[in-house]
Amino acid sequence: MCRKCPIIVKTVFPFVFIITPLFAQKDTSVVLKEVSVIGSRTEKPLKETPRNVWVITADEIRQSASRSVNELLQYSALLDVRSRGPLDAQTDLSIRGGTFDQALVMVNGIKMLDPQTGHHQMNLFLHPTNIERIEILPGGASRLYGQGAFSGAINIVTKPASNRILADLSVGDFGLVNAAAGWSRSYKKGFFVQLFGHLGSHSGYMENTDLNSYAATLSLGRKRSRSSWEWQTSFHNKRFGAQNFYSFRFPFQQEEIRLFTSSFHYRKKSDLWTHTFIAFYREHQDRFELFREGPGWFRRTNGLFIRNGDTARFSPTLFYTGHNFHRTHVASAEWTSTLDMGFFGFLNLGTELRSEWIYSNRLGSPLSKPVQVSGYPDAFYNRYAQRLNIAFTIDHALPINDKWSVNYGLWVNQNSDFGRRTFFGAELQYKYNQQTSMWAGYNKAFRIPTYTDLYYNVGGAVGSIDLQPELADNYEIGVRKTFHKSVFNGSVYLRDAKSLIDWIVRENSNLVEAANLTAVLYWGADAQYKQLFDANPLKISWIQLSTGYNDFRRQFSGFQSVYALDILQWKGAFVMHHALTKALDFNYSFVYLKRSGTYTDAFDQIQAYPDVLLVNLKTQYRIKENYAVYAEITNLLNQMHMDRGGILLPGRWLRAGATLQL
Repeated sequence: MCRKCPIIVKTVFPFVFIITPLFAQKDTSVVLKEVSVIGSRTEKPLKETPRNVWVITADEIRQSASRSVNELLQYSALLDVRSRGPLDAQTDLSIRGGTFDQALVMVNGIKMLDPQTGHHQMNLFLHPTNIERIEILPGGASRLYGQGAFSGAINIVTKPASNRILADLSVGDFGLVNAAAGWSRSYKKGFFVQLFGHLGSHSGYMENTDLNSYAATLSLGRKRSRSSWEWQTSFHNKRFGAQNFYSFRFPFQQEEIRLFTSSFHYRKKSDLWTHTFIAFYREHQDRFELFREGPGWFRRTNGLFIRNGDTARFSPTLFYTGHNFHRTHVASAEWTSTLDMGFFGFLNLGTELRSEWIYSNRLGSPLSKPVQVSGYPDAFYNRYAQRLNIAFTIDHALPINDKWSVNYGLWVNQNSDFGRRTFFGAELQYKYNQQTSMWAGYNKAFRIPTYTDLYYNVGGAVGSIDLQPELADNYEIGVRKTFHKSVFNGSVYLRDAKSLIDWIVRENSNLVEAANLTAVLYWGADAQYKQLFDANPLKISWIQLSTGYNDFRRQFSGFQSVYALDILQWKGAFVMHHALTKALDFNYSFVYLKRSGTYTDAFDQIQAYPDVLLVNLKTQYRIKENYAVYAEITNLLNQMHMDRGGILLPGRWLRAGATLQL
């Protein structure tokens, strides 16, 4: 446990309020860039969005000590980034005390929902060097994005087309190799092509934590003044040792995933209307081994798993007849039209058609004829499930006068398994002046069960086919203060969740089962502040401080929650960029985590999570304008760190590399 964490946090975090008045300048030059964000279905600048939206910018991404998406997201106190390993081995994203199934992840506005489990939402084909910005929307957003946006959403925006060549290579402790390369070219009449790829591997920071990963993305398109289109396809493969991921009884696990996506995005703008069409296909394959097979690990002999002459603790015919294979498919089409009504604001109309289906040897209803698993002649999919979702949405952004405005709308959802439901939401915003605005909002949110929630039944974990969608009423009030060189967001929220889906262990039972809980009331507050500086004696370019607090009250007892009540109670993040010279700069980050949940360890003892302070450092030296070398240290204090109970993450990790951009 980090015994010095409270002292360090109390010392470091107030530092921002001491140095800000020393170097902050009056509003003389525009430095903070305004960007369109995801807080409404009508694109708006950040300062006009009536939600507590925060943006991780391209400069922050470039200057950070981050080699993966999960490391980037850790710097925002709005997010609980629960990793089971580095380099995005497996990452669960939570917002405002929600679970990993309740946060929606989008890439360029396209939903990455996986019907098997939310564990796979963050299996992305992205690398920080190809990310333009990340937009974070805390709070229920089903009125805007439908099911899945139960506690919030993020949208990762990739870099636009330009004439550039990019290469980045880093190496480090534990045999780390992380490489990325990209090529982008713009042509006459607005045509463009982009190709990007990356790979990462390491030998593991402890037994059975090694990883190999690679991905590639191709984009073709055309951008004109009033219309644009883009086709993008990507492939991602990742294999990792999954030590203790899902069971302490059988720690030597392994998982491999393969992801393929293809999308087409069309946008047409006229004087009054803006039309957007998105078609998307996603295929995700998952192979999970409770007993890792391979040289030096287990081998299957006569129905038994054997390692180094020792037989596994049971014959697999008792409940584990072989490895888990799942293949999910998602096909969707979405149409959105926005009408500029002048004095009456903007009217947004949309519809979405989404089909999801799964082939599996664990999840779904029995197939009459098994389907062979590609690449594994002895494995077959013998189960299948499919569902269809149709949605209609209408949203209106209405300016009442110079001071007041209101956004309101609804999402009508028809699901083949769970019927029809309608979800309403609204935000009322008041502009005190050009710099300050306040808002209050209400949004109804929902999430339908995953196939794991419904069908899983292996090794003492049992899903329930009787599960119903979980619902929540979200209330929020907030304030934003924006200047040319600083911005502050702050909000207080309450989420009244009903029929909450969780995996629980009842008293006097060892069975882990999925159930709709009666009700849980969540509440909390979050705030973010960023300040840019002119020339100053300390050579500080910018600082950023964010903090979030979450708590809950449950209206029931008699069981232990696995996910829904295991929340991040408080998180604080402080980031500072220090430009010592034009060529040499430093980036420092401090992230403090305090969890309220507990976990059961390998000896069946209930343990509390230790508080932890993560300190990361990056220094970069630009040899030429387009060439730089850098060194990074993560977890500088070598803290014992775990985001999931009993799954240790790396201690101090040193990395160094070089980047080239032409």
